[in-house]
Amino acid sequence: MDLLLLLIWLPAALAARLDASLPVDELSVGQTVELQVQLSDGKARGLPSVDHGAGLQVAFLGQGQSVVSVNFKTTRIVRYTYSVTAIEPGIHTLGPILLEAEGQSLRVDPSPITVTERSAAEQATHTVSATLSEDAPYVGQTAVYKLRWRRTEDVQNRSWTLPDFPGFVQDRTVEPEGREHRIADKGVAAQVEEIWVPLVASAEGAHSIGPALLELAIPEERTQRNRRYDPFFDRTPLRTERLATDRIAVTTRPLPTAGKPADFSGLVGQFSLTATPSARSVPLGGSITLEVKLEGDGALTGFTLPPLPAEAGLRAYDDAPEISATLKEGRYQATALYRRALVPDREGTVSVPPIEVHVFEPSRGAYVLLRTEPLTLTVTPGEQGGEVASFADAPLDRRRDVEALGDDILPPPSSARIQDATLRARLPLALGLPLLPLLAWLGLGLDSRRRARAPTLGRAAAPHGRPARRPRRPPRRLGAALSRRRWPRLGVAGPAVDRAGATRLGPDAATLYADLEATRYGGQPAADLEARVRAFVESRP
Repeated sequence: MDLLLLLIWLPAALAARLDASLPVDELSVGQTVELQVQLSDGKARGLPSVDHGAGLQVAFLGQGQSVVSVNFKTTRIVRYTYSVTAIEPGIHTLGPILLEAEGQSLRVDPSPITVTERSAAEQATHTVSATLSEDAPYVGQTAVYKLRWRRTEDVQNRSWTLPDFPGFVQDRTVEPEGREHRIADKGVAAQVEEIWVPLVASAEGAHSIGPALLELAIPEERTQRNRRYDPFFDRTPLRTERLATDRIAVTTRPLPTAGKPADFSGLVGQFSLTATPSARSVPLGGSITLEVKLEGDGALTGFTLPPLPAEAGLRAYDDAPEISATLKEGRYQATALYRRALVPDREGTVSVPPIEVHVFEPSRGAYVLLRTEPLTLTVTPGEQGGEVASFADAPLDRRRDVEALGDDILPPPSSARIQDATLRARLPLALGLPLLPLLAWLGLGLDSRRRARAPTLGRAAAPHGRPARRPRRPPRRLGAALSRRRWPRLGVAGPAVDRAGATRLGPDAATLYADLEATRYGGQPAADLEARVRAFVESRP
């Protein structure tokens, strides 16, 4: 058991790591934030030492530890908490942070903190502000739009409405990032929320980004005037406040034409380009994978690797790139991973030309060439001296149809049945199935029509000798009345009355019969039909 524990903790002890996290890089005089220093996989001797400038005050608050297990790997974490208070305006340095752990000297590099004078707006209960990371970006350059909301009272609900961004498009490869942290402001606890939105400059010229709107629902203290009672719930009254940020004026610059390469990639930002082969030796007919990584602070969507020269002695096949982007504490970072399969055409030593990409760096205001390291491959003979051949170059197509050998086919067992599983065999069934609902619908329609005609044109005998019920619809009621009493009075038997029989009685009878049929089957209006039937019957002897 002791040996097992030693094997678990020994790799962790050798991989001790020290990290530090500060929620902001800008403070006002009198504000205090918490600094978190974290030791992973190590046992420390004493506390970390935090160096700082004269405009900052640092105090140790306490420490805690935890053990995390992920994928059977156990990590021991010790957290040290410090308070950092801004004392004087200026740009001050926090760090370096040093700690001795497991015989190692661990270090976190220093980072700058900007301390500003306290403004009148920061004394308000709620303040909002909006900034853009670039005052004059170039077309194609990425800029980060930042919203900041500071409050000193509780809020039940809040809703942000972003403005339009004329001259910019939002980078859809990464979601806006947001975070919240607490800050002590001259002894008063304040909550700060920050939101970052990545944008890409798309049109040159002067632009104005409108204000962002923040709507708040703030609980009010109960007084005799605003106290409300609900029969089911005792609700806290709310007041609504709306805050707006200032407009941002920004001028987008065009890319310079002087020195612009003919094969400019369109990438704007500071990038790095590396290429790593999966192997340095490959047999003829085989392939290796060249993994190309491009990363930087600019958008990479739409970029593809330049093709290899035709005389390189290699064939290249590119996979779809994997492009991702992140926002970390308001800093935009994009990464693209390309995989290119290289297939040599000959044995011996083959040189892989470097990949060259021209980008524009805003910090320099100039075009820069990114270039991977040249690569040399050793191509060994393939299996059995095989050579790379193209199917298009084959002099003769030697393919032939599959031949069936009679002695390879055994008779089926006596209990087995052979069925035709082709579409042609299933065609009658496939065509017949959709017709079944249609045939059923036609049959029901004919049956209902036959039944509907019976009580209209003649008297239907009910079971056990009882007379049939009088139909509810007026046309049926009139037709039944004529069939039962009036048609015999005219000298015509009820069952014999049809269109021809009604025509023999005269044009009035034929018209009346046609209107009765149209009202019953066609839904025609029957407003005066009953009066016409009565008048027709009474006019006959």
